[in-house]
Amino acid sequence: SRILREGLLDSDAVGQVSPGAEMLFVRLLLLADDFGRYDGRVSVICRRAFVNRRTVDDHMTGEWLGELADAGLQLQAENTPEGEQVPRAHPYESST
Repeated sequence: SRILREGLLDSDAVGQVSPGAEMLFVRLLLLADDFGRYDGRVSVICRRAFVNRRTVDDHMTGEWLGELADAGLQLQAENTPEGEQVPRAHPYESST
């Protein structure tokens, strides 16, 4: 389970992205494991984050991921012991 803080509501970084990108950001927080990691492939993010929203496609998801990256809310890749690159969500700070 995840706890979302009310600081998300007045975050300057969140406030500069579109409503779709904000919705994706919240869903990414829910998808991430305890270390902030999740599968970073756009097609997988789209299928997992928008399982009940058939109108959201890979293209829209990719655009929103770009918005999140531009706002500093996106991912940083890290290498696993197996040599794979796994995206990691930036820790959310309510002071942004």
